[in-house]
Amino acid sequence: MRLSALSCVALMACAHTPEPVAPPPPETAPEVTVSLRILDGGVNEQDMPRSNLALAVIEAEGSRDVTPIGTYLGVCSHETARPPDLLRANCWWAGAGHHIFMRRQNDRLIVRVAEVDEETGEGEAQSVLEVGLPTGAELRLVTAPD
Repeated sequence: MRLSALSCVALMACAHTPEPVAPPPPETAPEVTVSLRILDGGVNEQDMPRSNLALAVIEAEGSRDVTPIGTYLGVCSHETARPPDLLRANCWWAGAGHHIFMRRQNDRLIVRVAEVDEETGEGEAQSVLEVGLPTGAELRLVTAPD
């Protein structure tokens, strides 16, 4: 009888052992798609073409934010970005224009614009827009094909 009682106690101890709890899955960084949008801005009073630029930010759950950067004289096109720039566009007409650069600084996107003249070169870039990102976001950049 004593052996049966010990066996029962041992079985009960085993039956009440809690199962190990799996650690929570690691948090994945939110994915954010970013692009520079270039839209036709018509022409001004002197029939010079204009382009409207905007920064589009699309989060994985579907929220979309399109923030205007500005309207620039000339025809704008995407260019291949060089570090530290992530996206770049060039607006040009009759020997002058603007370079538009987008960079990431921590959890912020910074858009800078520099005036360009074919005779004097590129001026100092000025920050024209800052947009916040979700903490630790992974960026998916949409660029024009090379």
